[in-house]
Amino acid sequence: VFVMEEVWFRGALDSHVHHEGERHGILSAIFVSLLWSWWHLPLTVGTPVIEAVLKLPTIMVPMGIFLSIFWRRSGNLAVPGFSHAFSDSVRNILVGLP
Repeated sequence: VFVMEEVWFRGALDSHVHHEGERHGILSAIFVSLLWSWWHLPLTVGTPVIEAVLKLPTIMVPMGIFLSIFWRRSGNLAVPGFSHAFSDSVRNILVGLP
């Protein structure tokens, strides 16, 4: 699933929102990362919606910014893709998710 997410959020959406020559592009990275965090709302079953809408971005936006930067600097979706897979693996080990 992370491959699909990276193709859509970094490859398509970030490429559309961020324009070459932008000074820093941090606002576009935050915007894409915010949308990416809300994409994960269906995974928060049992959590009140307002709590999930506020909690997910605090965890995922910082990671998404780095993924956008990795994508922009490398031009290769494998870089944010493998970074995403690695972080998911670490999370699953620490939290105990399958």
